[in-house]
Amino acid sequence: MGIKWANNFEELINNISDTLKKYDGQLIGIDRLFTAEFMSQHTGFADFDAWIAAGGFQCETQEDFDGLPKDELDSYVAQSTDFNSWQEMLDASGAKWLQNQLGW
Repeated sequence: MGIKWANNFEELINNISDTLKKYDGQLIGIDRLFTAEFMSQHTGFADFDAWIAAGGFQCETQEDFDGLPKDELDSYVAQSTDFNSWQEMLDASGAKWLQNQLGW
C-alpha cells in the first residue's frame, strides 16, 4: 500500500511540475484568476469588473490596475471580501487557479 501511495505521490509531483513549467514566466490574466465562481464565493459580486467598479476603482488596462493605491485596495478587499488584503486575495485566487489547472 505504501508503494502505491508513493507512485501516486510521484505522479502528483510530476503533474504539478509540468503545469508550472507550462506557465513559467507567463502572466495569468485577471479574468482567469478571478473567475465568476471565485468572486461569487468570496465577494458579494458576480465578477471582478463589478467588484472593482463598486470600489470606485477604474481599471481599463494593466497599467491602471498597477497604479491603484495599495492601501485603498487593501482596505476595500478587507471590507468587501473574505480576505484581509489584496495579496491574500491574489494568493487565494492563484491557488484556486492552480488547482483547476491540475484538475483537483
